[in-house]
Amino acid sequence: MMKVTCIVCGVRVEAARARRKFCGQRCYMRAYRAAKRAEARPVEPAPPHRPWTTRATAESAAASSADEALVASVRSELARLAVLESSLGQQTVVVAAALGRALSGHASISRELSRLRAEARAMGAERRTSVFDEIAARRVERRA
Repeated sequence: MMKVTCIVCGVRVEAARARRKFCGQRCYMRAYRAAKRAEARPVEPAPPHRPWTTRATAESAAASSADEALVASVRSELARLAVLESSLGQQTVVVAAALGRALSGHASISRELSRLRAEARAMGAERRTSVFDEIAARRVERRA
C-alpha cells in the first residue's frame, strides 16, 4: 500500500496502485463532470465529505444565523442541565450543528436531536436530585 493525494480535494489516501488519482467516487465524478464541461480552469478542491464531524470542526463550520441560534439554544439548555460537557451533551451539540448543515434528511436528524435532548433532560433531572431529596422520598414511601 502507498499513499497518494487526490487531485480534486487533496486528501491523502492509501492506494493499492500508484496510478490512483482520486480518493473516491465523489471526486472522480466531480473531475469527470468538469472535464465534460470542458472548463478551462482547474477543478476547485472540495472539502472532504464528513456528515458527522467532531466538535472542533462542527464549531468551525460556517453556519447561518438560524443554525447558530439552534446550536446556541441547545448549548444553553445543556449547560443549564449541567450535561454540556458529558458525551451525551457533546453528541447533542454535534447533531444540532449537523441539522443546520444537512442538505437532506432533516426529518431523521431532527428526530435524533429530539431524542438526544429528551435523554439529556432526563440525565439532568437525575443529577439535580440530591441525597436529601432521595432520603425524604423514601421516608414518604415507608409511611404510605
